[in-house]
Amino acid sequence: MLHKRLLTQLVALVVIFSLAGGPSSAAVLMATPPDLATADSFVVLAHTEITNVPTSDITGDVGLSPAAGSSYAGLTAAEVTGTIYATTAGGPAGSVVDPALLTIAKNDLEAANTALDGQPCTTTYPEAVHELGGATLPPGVYCADNFTLSGILTLDGAATDVWIFRSAYMLTVSGVTDVVLLTGGPPCQVWWQVGSSATLGVDTSLAGSIIAYTSITLASRAALNGRALARTGAVTLDQNLITLPICPMAMPMITTEIHDANHVEVFSAPIGTIVHDMATISGTLDITPTGTITFTVYHNLDCTGAGDFAGAIPLVASASGVSVADPSYTATLTSAGLSYLAHYGGDRNYDADDGPCEVLTVEPTAVELLYFQAIPLSGQQVQLQWATALEVDNFGFNLYRAATHDVRHASLIHFEPASAQGGGSGATYNYVDTPPYAGRWWYWLADVDTYGRETFHDTPITIALQPNALHYIYLPLISKQSLEASVLGNWYRSR
Repeated sequence: MLHKRLLTQLVALVVIFSLAGGPSSAAVLMATPPDLATADSFVVLAHTEITNVPTSDITGDVGLSPAAGSSYAGLTAAEVTGTIYATTAGGPAGSVVDPALLTIAKNDLEAANTALDGQPCTTTYPEAVHELGGATLPPGVYCADNFTLSGILTLDGAATDVWIFRSAYMLTVSGVTDVVLLTGGPPCQVWWQVGSSATLGVDTSLAGSIIAYTSITLASRAALNGRALARTGAVTLDQNLITLPICPMAMPMITTEIHDANHVEVFSAPIGTIVHDMATISGTLDITPTGTITFTVYHNLDCTGAGDFAGAIPLVASASGVSVADPSYTATLTSAGLSYLAHYGGDRNYDADDGPCEVLTVEPTAVELLYFQAIPLSGQQVQLQWATALEVDNFGFNLYRAATHDVRHASLIHFEPASAQGGGSGATYNYVDTPPYAGRWWYWLADVDTYGRETFHDTPITIALQPNALHYIYLPLISKQSLEASVLGNWYRSR
């Protein structure tokens, strides 16, 4: 049984990470890491076969595709801290048969290799075989026909910088040296792209992930702090220590805004407005975030309960270290208002995280009031008059009355339907009210929208009413004797 060994006990090649004296920003931008996606968890991935001479110590997933499970030889589940995947039955005991996952992982491996191909060389070595041992190199893309390593290679930069070594044909690691590994973190940003095959000699050590076109061979007791990913060939193991580098993740900064169909931010809108959430992901490592944003819309204002999945939008880089997901449509504003929650799935540099709950309220009823007045009438009555210039989503008006300048004590006295319910260019309204007694009265006017919401208009109007007056007809004072004499005289004259 191979026990895990301290790197200081290995006689091997050394890759040193020095965090002091980082390179210029221009150099950093010239090398970017590929995204392995579903292949990221695989420490060993091969095409034709995986053979092993026990006992190896492997941390990470192992996969073989499209070869059958029977193309595994000598590897047992006890040697793997992770999952062994096979396309068919017949693999190591305890292996998982998942051909679909393996197909996706192999496709993602090809995409990662293409991403490496697309980066121009910052340094090209002219000789047929270039020895990297003894060199100190800043971040960049280093290209040669063949690379050999038989000494100490120092990589001078920050933990987030990227080194890509592209060999057109072979990578050969050999030599016997003391091991000195000074890292600011695991070798997550070191990539070995090999046009043919890679070989790690007996008791050697290598840091970084190998993507080889054909095969990868690890001789007896060779150690790899990275991945062995063979695109079209085999991976051969022999009592090896292989460790998947666990990269430190950073938390992204997520900001969101609700936009209308014209991609303009809105905080409230009329019923029926088409809206969507927009998310901006700012990378805290000066590395542009990748992946997707998923949006969920809730028919309330606090992002709770059962939400509706509103779509997954790929991130698009908008600036250095910043990506944006800005869909064109995800929901229609309802009467209760909406709230959005944006979720970032994360990538190889950034952890997954949720954005803030973004709230969109329904725009209040738009009623442009021209005037509101009270006119006293006879009989202790008041004529209330008001006029509008514009009405949007208006159902009608509520009139309130109180004997004090406090709306909390007001009573609803009348509802007046809108002239054109739902909307119109404006109208004139009248209502005659009879307060219960004389004195000073205050009146309030509130519009009611088509969903029952009420909006009061500014300050109330007030009017003072006098008590009802009794009208009398005053006649001259006439005595009873005078009236009788007058009547008798008229009678005699008529005779």
